[in-house]
Amino acid sequence: MELGWIDDTDGHAAAAALVAAHAIQREAEATEFALAAHWATLHDEDSIPGGGSGRTLPGAERARQLGADGTPLVAEFAVAEFAVLTGRGRFAAQIYVADSVDVQHRLPQLWTAVMALRVPVWQARKIASRLRAVGLDRDQARWVDSQVTPYVPSLPWARIEALLEAKIIEADPDAAAERARAAELEQFVSTGQCNEYGLKTMVAKANGGDVVLFVAMCDRIAQVLLLRGDTSPVGVRRAKAVGILADPARALQLLAEHAMGDGAGHAAGDDELAALISASDLHPCDDDSDDVAEGAACRHCGASTGAGRRANWAGTTAPVGDPEAFVKALATIDLRRLMPTATLYVHLARGDLLPHDSGGPGGDSRAPEGAGVARVEGIGPVLADQVREWLRHRNVRVVPVVDLSDVHAGVDSYEVPGWMRELLRLRGPAGADPWSSNLSRRKDADHTVPYRKPATPPDPEPTGTSPPQTRVANLGLLDRTGHRLKTHGRGWKHRQPQPGVYLWRTPHGYWCRVDRTGTHALGTRPSPYDLEGFAPDPRSAHERALADLLREEPRPR
Repeated sequence: MELGWIDDTDGHAAAAALVAAHAIQREAEATEFALAAHWATLHDEDSIPGGGSGRTLPGAERARQLGADGTPLVAEFAVAEFAVLTGRGRFAAQIYVADSVDVQHRLPQLWTAVMALRVPVWQARKIASRLRAVGLDRDQARWVDSQVTPYVPSLPWARIEALLEAKIIEADPDAAAERARAAELEQFVSTGQCNEYGLKTMVAKANGGDVVLFVAMCDRIAQVLLLRGDTSPVGVRRAKAVGILADPARALQLLAEHAMGDGAGHAAGDDELAALISASDLHPCDDDSDDVAEGAACRHCGASTGAGRRANWAGTTAPVGDPEAFVKALATIDLRRLMPTATLYVHLARGDLLPHDSGGPGGDSRAPEGAGVARVEGIGPVLADQVREWLRHRNVRVVPVVDLSDVHAGVDSYEVPGWMRELLRLRGPAGADPWSSNLSRRKDADHTVPYRKPATPPDPEPTGTSPPQTRVANLGLLDRTGHRLKTHGRGWKHRQPQPGVYLWRTPHGYWCRVDRTGTHALGTRPSPYDLEGFAPDPRSAHERALADLLREEPRPR
């Protein structure tokens, strides 16, 4: 795409170009949205032999209702091809198609506004998704459509959301009340994605009293850390307390040492802790600057404040039963058994833990020890030094490194042994299907060339003339839907010309390649060397020679 003309535009021309580009974008998005709904119509239940509802083979394609009440059934494998054609993951494509049929069949006024380019597709999708999530039937959805759509083109999104929620409640008050009651019962602990520095967000919704006690214990440990010389901000010390509480033995040791006092036999009490904590260290429940009275309920969490809260806190942290017997019992417990067990999958090269050349100009530049980058499953890329810190003072069991180059080793059985499954996982953590975002370990190890049970009696040809069927070069990780698609999808083709390189062809003749670098669209006429599984830019001399040979003598397709 040539964009050099942008530098030559003045303010008026740039403004006109922005308006035109925005109109083109909205038109293109509306066109794709309409095509998605039409794709669902083309691939309804009648497009499946037997209508998708009769007796079929286990795992065969079925018709499913992707949208909400009032939408048609759609052949589920058709969504997989839609995903390949539009460069989406299969789950994202399923949601997109569901939104399109919801708007077309349940929200006619909104559909008309989108096709007239008065409402952007993203707003229509959010409205359709929300109505589907709350379970409104078609008639209720159409009433909400008539109440909300006239205002969508002229209101900012925040006000549209508020109006939408109000009309959802009006459409079904009883269901709204039930959702409110259900929300009160929701309790969870979840974690978000890790950032580039190895920090992870944890969010919890639990019983109010349990949360108050947990935060109080985090505060106590944060105060103890301050007494021990940790001058980090209070928020950082509270975060450290979470890690300490995750290790019961360490938390018990820290609190016990604090209770027994320092080397001079002096134990810091609540008064000394209070004197050491600055105003910025106070938890909102400890800050009584705006409390109406001593012992009143905290406006942040409902816990008592001031003297009343201090008494309750002190009471709840005391050991239950005989403290002396509790201390004696500790002498008979192996505290290592209290430590949690966790598996940390770290991918890094040996040289990343050692000083090495940085590759910069000069030749003598060396990167410091631990400056390499490690990839931790479930967290992402982190510095090698961070891995060292996580593993410090822990019982560590080192799992031997798997040789990823051993792709031809195999076994003479249908079952995939654990070591081979682990090798597949390390070679490519995502699935072998196009645009896969599934990084779970719960995937099928599928034979690319289907496994065939050996003949009985054995074939007369000598043993060893062909490689084992169950080997890394003939396996790929697929989730259950991808496995079904590969096995039962009409018109789909799947190959693995090189170990770890997977080729897929959709029923309408579109090819794509999945390899360690991701998914690459190849169109309807891939080159011969694409079909042999080589990357567009072969790196090794061996690959380049084979690629040149294929270019000179293209193989028939």
